[in-house]
Amino acid sequence: MFVRAAVRRFSGAAASSKAVPAGGRPVVPNCLCQFGNELPFAYLNHPGVMAVSTMVELRGITRMRANFTQNDVDALKEYDIELARKAQIAHDNGLAINFLDLERIEETLPRLLKEKAQLEEARKEVLGRKVGDYGPIKTQVPDCKPENFKLKMPESYRKQLDK
Repeated sequence: MFVRAAVRRFSGAAASSKAVPAGGRPVVPNCLCQFGNELPFAYLNHPGVMAVSTMVELRGITRMRANFTQNDVDALKEYDIELARKAQIAHDNGLAINFLDLERIEETLPRLLKEKAQLEEARKEVLGRKVGDYGPIKTQVPDCKPENFKLKMPESYRKQLDK
């Protein structure tokens, strides 16, 4: 009796999961996702959302960047004139910039402008593709590499480590 009820239940679930909705495309099943490393949070979501959230979590792929407005630059002048001057350079050139890159914007401005042009070409290529074309981009983007910044350890800490 129990086996027969279990077979009916599972066969009904299997039949309903193979159903195609009215649009004609099969439904993509939800995937178990996990967000966070230190305090993981598990949830069910669409596989595309899972892939994007994983890519956003990878710090080597995405870097937070600021798009400054003139109001932002004016507000920075109240606190730090040098930082506001560098933010003004980024605003005048229309650059979305990371604060680590902002510190050295005068040195890296030519590379950042090349990177901006290359990213714009890559965006045009991706937006001009047909639906379902997920191949790699053909546009060359050699200047789109994040710089690695090494923070200097204060001498007081270094002396403690050397003991």
